[in-house]
Amino acid sequence: MHKPLPVDADLLPVEVPRFQPPFRLCPPHSSAKQTAYELTYFRKLAQPLPTHFVLGRNKGLKGLAAAILKLWEKSLIAKIAIKGNDFLPRRVASLVEKRELELKSCQHHEEVARMKAIQAFSPIGEVTQDTSTSGTLTKFRKIQTKLEETKNVNKDLNIQLEAEICRVERELKEEQRRAFILNKKIERSERELSKLNAAWTPSEQDIDLEIMTDEERECFRKIGLKMKSSLLLGVESLPVYWKAYISIGNTEK
Repeated sequence: MHKPLPVDADLLPVEVPRFQPPFRLCPPHSSAKQTAYELTYFRKLAQPLPTHFVLGRNKGLKGLAAAILKLWEKSLIAKIAIKGNDFLPRRVASLVEKRELELKSCQHHEEVARMKAIQAFSPIGEVTQDTSTSGTLTKFRKIQTKLEETKNVNKDLNIQLEAEICRVERELKEEQRRAFILNKKIERSERELSKLNAAWTPSEQDIDLEIMTDEERECFRKIGLKMKSSLLLGVESLPVYWKAYISIGNTEK
């Protein structure tokens, strides 16, 4: 595919006679801002298209703006992606402007005819009373003004609501990320604990050191045979009794 050469924007004219910015009109019940899904869709459509480069140091050139408008007439995808949903092609914009001019002229003729009728039917010299403004151009303009104010208020509220929704979604994603990390840590700890439990084997029961050996049993048996058959009971006599036999055993050794 042929790729266009870069354009020197400084060579374009600064002033263009009868230059007007493009007519913009947003469709009813829609926002001019592009959604993420729409931008992704337009990027996919515009990916195989050639890219135009403009090089320049000056700003606010009407010649550059006119050139961009001509380019947009050939590629509506770029115009939608940059300007939003309130774009209109040249033919559609001219038809809309023509229709609005016709509507304003009709409203003006109706207003003039209504004023002539009021003057014709009112008696001469009678003070004209305040008439109803229902269906008049003034009433229509008041309704349009109120509608624009309501739209602006609703737009501000929608912007605040969208910002709050984005904030809540961002916090929810952060909490989900933290919960995911915590679950991963818990799973890792459980795996390590299972490995430790599998590698652990209980040690054999320790030998009871209080059990007497055969030599000790034989020694105590000899001591018992040398003792008297009768033993004086009493707290004071026990130490003396055992002391005497311990001394006897030591002398024998």
